Amino acid sequence: MPEGGIAMTEASLTRTWKVTLLTPLHLGDGVKLQYNVDYMVQNGSIEVIDFDGLAEQLADTPQAINDLSKSIRLDQIVRDYKLTVPHLYTMKSTAGSSPKEIRSFLKNAYGEPYLAGSSLKGAIHTALWTGLDRTGLPRQRAANEKDYKAGFKKAVEHMGGKDPYHMFIRPLQISDSMGVVAQGNIVCEEIKFFNLQSGDAPGWKDFQTRKTIDDFKNAIGMHVETLRAGTELILQAHIDKLLAEDAVRDAAGITRCEEVTDFDRMAARIQAHSKYIAEREKAFFGRYHTASRDKAPIQSVVGFYEDLIQAIEKTSQNRGAFILRLAWGSGWRGMTGDWIGDEDMAFLREKGYVKLGKEGVEIFPKTRRLAIDPKNNTPSLPLGWVLVEPVEARSFRLKPIATMQQTATVEEPSAIAVKPQTPLTTQPEPPPAPIDPEVERQEQLERFQQRIQRATAFQAEVEHMIRVVQQTADHWLKREMAALLVKKAQSLPNKAYAKAQKDGKRWAKMIDELIREVP
Repeated sequence: MPEGGIAMTEASLTRTWKVTLLTPLHLGDGVKLQYNVDYMVQNGSIEVIDFDGLAEQLADTPQAINDLSKSIRLDQIVRDYKLTVPHLYTMKSTAGSSPKEIRSFLKNAYGEPYLAGSSLKGAIHTALWTGLDRTGLPRQRAANEKDYKAGFKKAVEHMGGKDPYHMFIRPLQISDSMGVVAQGNIVCEEIKFFNLQSGDAPGWKDFQTRKTIDDFKNAIGMHVETLRAGTELILQAHIDKLLAEDAVRDAAGITRCEEVTDFDRMAARIQAHSKYIAEREKAFFGRYHTASRDKAPIQSVVGFYEDLIQAIEKTSQNRGAFILRLAWGSGWRGMTGDWIGDEDMAFLREKGYVKLGKEGVEIFPKTRRLAIDPKNNTPSLPLGWVLVEPVEARSFRLKPIATMQQTATVEEPSAIAVKPQTPLTTQPEPPPAPIDPEVERQEQLERFQQRIQRATAFQAEVEHMIRVVQQTADHWLKREMAALLVKKAQSLPNKAYAKAQKDGKRWAKMIDELIREVP
């Protein structure tokens, strides 16, 4: 039994969470979409191109292929040859002009954006870390850099664990969320970078000139795909009962954090950390309100954090619910663990033990990423703030394709409001309605077929799709999915599959091996 006398039951070990985005969220997949290559801009809307569909049209117009090979603009070729370019999805843009490059959002094998469980777990790890006992950290300044860093390293490993196998967060397991359709939920956001200059003068980073300027309207930001505020995602969290036992943790050398073994205590600690972050960010922007030439966005950010603090306090009344900041918008502290205190950070920078920040700027970190708020058209929405609430377990299951749109709601970002939550019953939940295995089979097969049809570059995505087939336990379903994949390969224009087999291309070999593996 964990410390504190809290007995764990099977029901208490698993929670289904609904994650509601309070502000836009960007979770990158490492891909940078290029203008006139991966997407086109039509009537102010960004269309992400379906390359397989485009290839079928180009097969009938060989001269267009020759023009493309000469680096002629894709939109010009579309006009000249009167092509109809199929697209995977379209999205609105908050940018003032057509972006040259867009950082793509993470998507699953079906082309649907989703929240990776590892991202949420990392944010929770940061929040819980700040609640650990820090009295063991070195207080006296060591004589040299080596001794100081060695003392910190040893103390930090003792607190949080020396590697992932010994970290206190290990008993917590979080699944990836179910995906949502990209159409209508993905937005291209121009993210503006609020940046401090020498002497702590506020400004905005211009990615075109690589300089910090005074007016955000003239500063070119970074363009990213985001899930819009109001989107709802469903996932599950589980506490490993064995790893949560005191004796097992001690024997395995897993460091201690009692909040990891109880969802309600975990939520309370996260709430405390989120309120601390919100108050800290409010103070940061409040410091530059009067000094900034663009007062409107700074004032709006301060107002956002005032509303957020109230929302955090209100959420604390709902059992097991919490507000958290995660992913790309959480900044340096959020991504690195936020475990170095202000005093120690100042000492490390002063002594030159770490190369962080900019010389002449006292504050670190000195940059904040902000999305455009449509209410006032100013960069005043911090990214990545979410509300996490426990819901019925039956919410987490494969949904039919026709209802996938219902897993996300579209709302304009507004003053943060937390809806009242129905108190969780202590009675066991009734078992979910039985699912017809044949219906579920057909749903999975149809979704896989749609994924194949939406593949932006089939040859490049073959390995990922083959992995999906191989991980399918149902033999009938695996055989049908493999057949769809082979059929798609055989239908590629210009006999691309046969030529690739003859030339020994890797992607063709992988399909051939799959055929032998799944007869």
